[in-house]
Amino acid sequence: RADSIVAIAFGESVNSMPKSVLGVSWRNLSLTVRIKQLYHPSFMLDVNLIDPVAFAKSALLQEDSISLTQLDERVAQHEFLAHADTTLHYRLKGGVDKLERPFLDLSLQGEFQLACQRCLSALPFVLDETVRIVLYRDEAVLDEAMDSDPDLEGMLAESELSVWSLLEDQIIMALPYAPRHDDCGNDDLERVNTDKPNPFAQLAKLKSNQ
Repeated sequence: RADSIVAIAFGESVNSMPKSVLGVSWRNLSLTVRIKQLYHPSFMLDVNLIDPVAFAKSALLQEDSISLTQLDERVAQHEFLAHADTTLHYRLKGGVDKLERPFLDLSLQGEFQLACQRCLSALPFVLDETVRIVLYRDEAVLDEAMDSDPDLEGMLAESELSVWSLLEDQIIMALPYAPRHDDCGNDDLERVNTDKPNPFAQLAKLKSNQ
């Protein structure tokens, strides 16, 4: 029962819990809640929000599937998307590395339909990304660490972090700069692109005639 799970999370009995907590509806939560994921005092009723440092130090795990339509419009309405009717799977695992730095391991898998920037028809794109994000409390320490290690992915740790914002950032960074088919299969389009004069060649021709 949801009220029992809440009570366990806060270390209290069900009878001692406030009615405002026992009245919370859990039916709309798609994420499977595991007892090991619940922690005090950083347990949050919104599974999209976590305390990143507490999540990392407790080695917690959050795993779910999500539709792009649930994300911010910077992803759901991205100009490269043919449509947002796509579901991706994510896995977020916390931990602490050998330097005693808390981190978040994020992996994303899914398949999108992008709009080819040449013919505008759908272009399949497979997303399979894994990143380790190291958390820092001090901006100066973060800057120094990233300067010394160009491969480091780091961020300032805040008291509250949106998991979905992490997903959005990773999706945007993974998208190709200008998605195009290798062969659009459109002879008329290919002919137009072939016959279109090269502006640099035209400029060189003008200079040679001067």
